[in-house]
Amino acid sequence: MPGTPFSTAPRSVLWACCALLLVAAGARAQQASPFLEATGLNCTFTVMSTGNWTKPGEPSIAVKPFEMPMEFNNLNALDGSANVKGNTGNLLITVMLLGGNLHLVVSNTGGLLHVTSVSTSESRPGFYKAVHSRHELAETAVIIPGYTSRPEQYLGECAIVKN
Repeated sequence: MPGTPFSTAPRSVLWACCALLLVAAGARAQQASPFLEATGLNCTFTVMSTGNWTKPGEPSIAVKPFEMPMEFNNLNALDGSANVKGNTGNLLITVMLLGGNLHLVVSNTGGLLHVTSVSTSESRPGFYKAVHSRHELAETAVIIPGYTSRPEQYLGECAIVKN
């Protein structure tokens, strides 16, 4: 716009300034994340929804209360690593800190994909809103309790562990 301090600046300088502002804002968001100093998470998920195909071409969903604890340890948000506590064996866990929120992605060569996302938004003091998804689909007609064979979504909360 004529008459503004930016009207005579080269376009490349303006783009460089915008990029610098975006990088600075992203760095501030990472610094403000409560997950930067976390060494673990203690999570409890209390609502579960399960997807299924009860009839050909007709997906359905069921929602119910459900108690599922989950713990992550050896968490390092900066280097992107963690372990899931339990008897699940060796699973590859990728940790991502995006916009201050923490995402833990668990996968294996058998096709398992679980994603846990923890928000910086507290559900109550000291506990952060969390979502856990299991993206699995086993071609079996029998649903076995405790075994994931259909897509599942859980809602709950996580507390930060610091050692």
